Amino acid sequence: MCIEFQTKGNSIGEGIAKGINEAIDIAEKDGWNGIVIGNNDKQFSVGANLMNMGMMAMQKNFDEIEKFLVGFQKILMRMRTCNVPVVSATHGFVLGGGLEVSIHCDAGIHASESYIGL
Repeated sequence: MCIEFQTKGNSIGEGIAKGINEAIDIAEKDGWNGIVIGNNDKQFSVGANLMNMGMMAMQKNFDEIEKFLVGFQKILMRMRTCNVPVVSATHGFVLGGGLEVSIHCDAGIHASESYIGL
């Protein structure tokens, strides 16, 4: 099974987190051999959707920020411990939350033109 982020900069928001969680559910339930997270865009992921985070912070909606971050961390741990192997295929920018996704995979295939950092 392949997961591809399709947001601006392949940024990670609630929809991406839900998609990863649902993919794990399907892969485990239906006996898939593994999950590959990657894409054909210019970059793997620029990390969390900071525009949404900034808007929530300006609105002092800190509970929603915490809810997203805690939920995202739970999904990352689920990736790490699920019953099917999860592999990241990175290229371009692999920043922040994109790096977190990659390091919680069982394996990573990184293009020579991957720029990785927090």
